Amino acid sequence: MLGLFLSAGAYFSLAQLSDRSDFVSLMGYSTLAFLGYYCLLRQSLPFIVLVVLGMGFRFFFWNSTPILSQDFYRFLWDGQLQVLGMNPYANRPNALIGELNFPLFQLLFEGMGGLSQQHYSNYPPASQWLFWASALWGGSSLMSQLAVLRSFLMLGDIVALLGLRKILRHYRQPQSLAFLYFLNPLLLLEGVGSLHGEGIMMAAVAWGIWFYLQKNWTVSGGLFALAVALKLLPLLWLPLLLRPLLWKQRALLVGYGIFFSLLFWLPYITIEEMNHFLDSVGLWFSAFEFNASLYYLIREVGYLYKGYNIIYTVGKITPWFLVGMVILFTLWPKRNASDHLWRRAMGLLAIYLAIATTVHPWYLIQLVFLSVLTPYRYALVWSFTVLLSYVAYRTESVVEPPWLVWVEYLPVCALLFAETLFKKRFTASSID
Repeated sequence: MLGLFLSAGAYFSLAQLSDRSDFVSLMGYSTLAFLGYYCLLRQSLPFIVLVVLGMGFRFFFWNSTPILSQDFYRFLWDGQLQVLGMNPYANRPNALIGELNFPLFQLLFEGMGGLSQQHYSNYPPASQWLFWASALWGGSSLMSQLAVLRSFLMLGDIVALLGLRKILRHYRQPQSLAFLYFLNPLLLLEGVGSLHGEGIMMAAVAWGIWFYLQKNWTVSGGLFALAVALKLLPLLWLPLLLRPLLWKQRALLVGYGIFFSLLFWLPYITIEEMNHFLDSVGLWFSAFEFNASLYYLIREVGYLYKGYNIIYTVGKITPWFLVGMVILFTLWPKRNASDHLWRRAMGLLAIYLAIATTVHPWYLIQLVFLSVLTPYRYALVWSFTVLLSYVAYRTESVVEPPWLVWVEYLPVCALLFAETLFKKRFTASSID
C-alpha cells in the first residue's frame, strides 16, 4: 500500500505543477514517485493490478498542460499545418507569420518558443501522423488535441508492455521485469506528462524484437522501420540485429526495412524537404548544448587549446565516430549469452548519450527499455538523476550549474562500473 500512496500522491502533485522553474517541488515529488516505484516493484502484485495502477497514474495527467517541455506546441503546429494540406517540413514557423490563420495559431506559435520558430521541423514522418491526427480529431480546442495525443501515448505504453512481456517469456525470464519499464516514473513524466513519443516508438521496437525472435522478417522489418520513422534513435543499434542472422535472413530483414521506410518517408520528403529535415537534425550535433557529460569535458579542452567553443567541430566528427562504433559493435566476436545483443545495444546508446551535446531526459526512455533485457540497472538510476537537469530552468535563461551535472552523472558512472565488473550474466535461451 505504501507504494500505491506514494506514487498516487506524487503523480497527482506533479500533474498540478504550473511551472518547471519550481525545481524543489519537481524533484521532491519525483523522488516520491521513484520511492513509490521501488515499493511497487518489491511487492508481488498480480500483473493486471500493476497494469491498472500504471494506467491510473497516467490518468492523473489527463487534463494537465505539459510544463516540463514546450515541444507539444510544435507537435500541434505541425499537425495543424497538415490539416491545412501543408508539408510540415516545407517552412519555418516564423516564415508563415501573416500568411496563415487557423485556430490556436497565435497560442501554438508563441508557445513553441523562439528556437523552434526559426527552425524547420525535425520530427520524422510517423510522428507527424500522430500530430496530424491530434490536430484533426482534437478540433479547435487545445485540451482536446492534447487528449488525442495522450490517448496514443497511453495505448503505446500498453502495447510496449505486452510486447516486452512476450520477449521476457521467450527468454524464460520473470515477466514482472516488464514493469521496470512500464511503471518507471521517467516514462510517465516525459510520456503522458510531457507528450514525447518515445513510448510509442518503444511499442514498435518491442513488437519488432518479438517478431525478429520469431524470424518473421516482414513484420519485424516493418515495425523497425516504423520505430525509426517515429524517432531516429533506434537506427543507432538496429544494425546489431543483423550479426546473428544468415545472409538470406539479413537480406530479407534489410529489404523489408527499406521497403517500409520508403512507404513512411516518401509521402513527406522531397529533396528540398529532406535538406530542411537534415539541417534541423544536424543542429543537435553542432549547435545545441544541454545536460551533456563527456562533451562538456571535451569542450573544456577545446577552450584550453583553441580559446573558443569547438561544438561545430565536434558536431562534424560525432556522426562518423558513431558509425565507427556501430561497425565495431556489430563485428565484435559474438558471445554465448543470449542478452549479448541487448548489452551491445545499451552500450551503443550509452556511448551516444555520453558524447552527445544535448541529453534531454526523455532520451533515456529507450535505454530504460533495453535495460530490462539485460542485468544492468544503471539506466534506472539515471532515469531519476537525469531529472536534475531541470534545475537549468529555474530562471528565464537556461543556466546549468556545473556541480549539478556531476551529481547527476557520478552515481550512474559508479553503478555502471560496478555492474560491468560484478553483474552476473543473463541466463536465458539463445536467440539463434
